[in-house]
Amino acid sequence: MSKEQPVHRIVSETYGEVEVSAEQVYRFEKGIVGVQDIRQYALFGLEEAPFYILHALDNSISFILLPAQVAVSAYEFDIDSESFALLGTNEQEQLTTMLIVNVIEDKLYVNLKAPVLLSQKQRSGIQYVIHDRDYPIRHPLLSDDREG
Repeated sequence: MSKEQPVHRIVSETYGEVEVSAEQVYRFEKGIVGVQDIRQYALFGLEEAPFYILHALDNSISFILLPAQVAVSAYEFDIDSESFALLGTNEQEQLTTMLIVNVIEDKLYVNLKAPVLLSQKQRSGIQYVIHDRDYPIRHPLLSDDREG
């Protein structure tokens, strides 16, 4: 018998039926921009791809995520104390930074302005809007400029 029993079954029109364990569930105390009322999400990877899906537990809402280090280099920002408190940590090194991927006219873009920050230890997450840097909401994922 496996120690990690599924705690929830997500039935998604896009991804089919997905079983998730407690270790895959994150609480977003303030929700995500545009869907602040949804607080529980499951994170699961796509097979043979660097992408992840952040899917609401009890809703059809989902987001495609990509680890920031896969998408861009030299991506840094400061996190305020309120956000650290929501995440249950005060160390940025304990956080995973993910970028929301958008598909527009068959091209992939990542949102550098509002990354998703995850605390694996606390099973908490936030969408953090960066105010102290001029990052774009739509940064081309595949471009000739590999520096940015």
